[in-house]
Amino acid sequence: MVKVTFDFNVSAWIRNLEIEADSYEDAERILNSMSLDDLVSEGYVKDFQITDKDYDIEEDEDIFEEDEEEY
Repeated sequence: MVKVTFDFNVSAWIRNLEIEADSYEDAERILNSMSLDDLVSEGYVKDFQITDKDYDIEEDEDIFEEDEEEY
């Protein structure tokens, strides 16, 4: 078993995200302060792309040692 840790960029086309505000400027300020989790849960993700992936793989040596002892 391995544990893989990813770092990456996400570009997403999000549709129909509705924000209630006093003005367009206020709505834009709220939009810019939202987290990615907020954006995805409030709007519809039409398309997305993951780019610039970097990763680190960590093997679980304890699992391999236990498996070897069984045989």
